[in-house]
Amino acid sequence: LMEVEISCPCAPIGKDVNIGDSVLAIGWPLGAVEFATYGYVQGFDTFRVWSSTQLAPGNSGGGLFSFQWGSWKLVGITVEVAGVNTGFMGVPVYHMSRSVPVYDILYFIHHKEPK
Repeated sequence: LMEVEISCPCAPIGKDVNIGDSVLAIGWPLGAVEFATYGYVQGFDTFRVWSSTQLAPGNSGGGLFSFQWGSWKLVGITVEVAGVNTGFMGVPVYHMSRSVPVYDILYFIHHKEPK
């Protein structure tokens, strides 16, 4: 991760989300054009927000947005599709995704000690 200061039409950062909040995941699956899927926050675990946004390979690294204060705000970065471990092979559950909350990312950037 890195942080740079640039002027751009960047996404404003929103507040933390709650279970049931509407969210929008935007990514570039399989190198295709920008693609958005709509869903709801389903739950939380350590450092991740679970949502019902449908994803495909290549969506990772895209933004998770929530409609707050009259506009869409960045609330997380998509990291993975959920899956079921069946032993030898995992089975992806494309309608369940996990994202890292944006405040956890900002904390990591600003509190990580250089080596």
